[in-house]
Amino acid sequence: MEKKIVFCTLFNSGYLDKGLALLQSLHETSDDFRLYVVAFDDKCYEILSSYSDKNLIVIALSDFESPELLQAKKNRTSQEYCWTCSCHTIKYVLETYGEKQCTYIDADMYFYHHPQILFDEIEQSGCDVSIIEHGFVSNKENMRYISASGKYCIEFNTFYATENGMKILNWWCDRCLECCTAKADGIHFGDQKYLDDWTERFDGVHVIKNPGAGVAPWNLAKYEYVNKKGKKITLKSKSDKQEFPLVFYHYQQIRYLVDNQVDIGVYMYPKHVALILRDAIYNDYFKIINQYRNDLKVKFDFDMNENMKCGEKFTYSQMLLDIIKYERNLVIAMCRIWRVLFRKKNDIMTV
Repeated sequence: MEKKIVFCTLFNSGYLDKGLALLQSLHETSDDFRLYVVAFDDKCYEILSSYSDKNLIVIALSDFESPELLQAKKNRTSQEYCWTCSCHTIKYVLETYGEKQCTYIDADMYFYHHPQILFDEIEQSGCDVSIIEHGFVSNKENMRYISASGKYCIEFNTFYATENGMKILNWWCDRCLECCTAKADGIHFGDQKYLDDWTERFDGVHVIKNPGAGVAPWNLAKYEYVNKKGKKITLKSKSDKQEFPLVFYHYQQIRYLVDNQVDIGVYMYPKHVALILRDAIYNDYFKIINQYRNDLKVKFDFDMNENMKCGEKFTYSQMLLDIIKYERNLVIAMCRIWRVLFRKKNDIMTV
């Protein structure tokens, strides 16, 4: 096969709008890519397969699932099973299609800049594997997130099909088959807590340094808005005032409450995010998402709202009760209560 950037992801029909938006963003930033998608249900496979897109390769779940994965599936939630499969998706693409490298990306990401800038960084490092930090704002509350869910995020994880790269990948696949729990115990958490010691455990592991990669709700408060030209977004680090192009944003935690109202899950993290930055990141994305939701309904008679349960609407009383019940650190509890009362309203957007 000719040299191309190779990505893989997995999702079910509940993520079709986001997955199609991800594919669009890759086309907008570069056409020299392949995107392998493991379709986690029949409707997802049917709809994706109907697209005549030379860059998209759709994989049926029945073709992907190994006996080992099917055994693990028996005693895991759907979320835990998806986490179990992320590393196995990389392995499947490398071994089945003979690719030389493959990068796992989440379906709820959107690229704003050519990703080659990240692969140039990886190649210059001389490493076989790349991982990326969550990049939380540094404070006591966020340090607890790191302790629970891991220092590194499963969102842009590259493996080369070298002897060392496959050794690391096989180790990760084996660990996820053993345990991929959603119950954070300080040792395990899904597929990502395993990465905590990789830079010490293995040789040839590079940590992505480009600040434009991995921007997400949990770290958006580290940045300021600079400008937006078309879909190109420039941000600035609050700490060192460095300006940089946004490479990709991870739209995790979006919950549709009703047809035109969503909770974006940004403002319950520590530190402030300016509304101009929120709007620059989210407004155009929701226009794209809504277009795909409309297209799915018109072209495939697939209504996202009817087929996927909307999230429960946020209530201040329930959040305050949860804080009182579960939060043992008084200072952190008071900070969270302050955010509920004065900032949470900024998470609810009409789209």
